Amino acid sequence: MRIAFKDIWRSKLRFSLLAGAVGLLFFLLLFLNTLSSTLLGSFVGAIENGSADVIVFAEEAQATIPGSRLDESVVGAVAEVSGVVRAEPISELTTRARIGTGTVDVSVWGVTIGGPGTPPQLAEGRLPQEAGEAVVDRSAFEAGAEIGELLEIGNTNLKVVAVADDATYAVTPTIYTDHTTWASVFAGEYPEAGGFAPTNLVGAIVDAEPAEVAAAITAAVDGVEAFDRQAAAAATPGVSSISQSFGLIVGITFVIVVVVVGFFFQILTVQKLKAFAVLKAIGASGRSLAGIVAVQIVAMVGLGVIIGTGFLAATAVGTRDVFAIGVDYRLVAVVGAAVVAFSLIAGVFPIGRVIRQEAATAAMGGSR
Repeated sequence: MRIAFKDIWRSKLRFSLLAGAVGLLFFLLLFLNTLSSTLLGSFVGAIENGSADVIVFAEEAQATIPGSRLDESVVGAVAEVSGVVRAEPISELTTRARIGTGTVDVSVWGVTIGGPGTPPQLAEGRLPQEAGEAVVDRSAFEAGAEIGELLEIGNTNLKVVAVADDATYAVTPTIYTDHTTWASVFAGEYPEAGGFAPTNLVGAIVDAEPAEVAAAITAAVDGVEAFDRQAAAAATPGVSSISQSFGLIVGITFVIVVVVVGFFFQILTVQKLKAFAVLKAIGASGRSLAGIVAVQIVAMVGLGVIIGTGFLAATAVGTRDVFAIGVDYRLVAVVGAAVVAFSLIAGVFPIGRVIRQEAATAAMGGSR
């Protein structure tokens, strides 16, 4: 280990360039992962991170909320299915609202406050306690909403009483309010409906495996299709293609990181075969020589991971007002460990060359 770090110190520029290159590639790997999760969260965060264990759609809706219309009787039918603890209607409407000094598209959700469909965790404020109060997601807050402010949606005003994180739907500021207030908003947008307020979904809290309860609901209730919330998010049109596209890009970037490390140490090993031969000639074992290369791989890739994480943290701060991303340190740890492990696997080739090298052959300028 001492020889490995002394060699790094002697060739600071060479190893620094490698660490920097790995750091940039690792940053790209993390950024693509984070961008993917942030983008998908903006699409379906209200579903994936919601409080409903199971979400019930109309069968013909193909897991799209705007295309789903359910009869009120479905709520009671879902509540009677074994494993369901509580079932409540959920309604959604995309419209325009005045937030701050501007008018923006918003997704307004009518939910039973405290029941399935309500954001499970509030970053600030409290749950609505009376009609006309609302919870907004973080993107609405960033668009100009503030706690205590009145949001204008048609002829209805909603008072913001709380902010929730990761509760966005359809990449628009999302607002959660009670059914009475939501019905007022809907009536203002569609006066021809004559006071009718549709139900788009049924959210259920369950005390069994959500996927199994979802299958039981689909089988027991006519005209519906139920999913656990992760499956509902994944079934949303567009989510699968986005996930696959980013997955392919991330996979290619991961391979590039590993190949760069493998090629660098392959070249470095060829350049230092004579030095390794001398060490072998004075009694160094093949295992100890392999350890030198392995330690250098771990050190350089580890430093690259730190550099890449620093770049991601700086990017998160710099883009906070444009497209907010966060640093998931659990993701950093998992991806970093995977990069180190596969870089060591790529290092098998230069390590094997060091182990196989004969001292006499290398000393005379040859290699094998």
